[in-house]
Amino acid sequence: MALALALAMALAMAMALAGIEMTKEQMLEIIKLLSALESWSFSAGHRMPDYLFEKIDKAMDELTQEVLK
Repeated sequence: MALALALAMALAMAMALAGIEMTKEQMLEIIKLLSALESWSFSAGHRMPDYLFEKIDKAMDELTQEVLK
């Protein structure tokens, strides 16, 4: 599960860097995946480094702002 979430996150970041537009539905899916990644990390006892949590939080904030436009 963690690998799938990480791959989804990497795909979303690659799309953003390439300038590929995402639909609101796709952005919502990425937000859900990032949230699931954070939840899994805490529940499984696999603490990610703080800088990764900060990047995830930033990405979720940016995606949320785009969805709410």
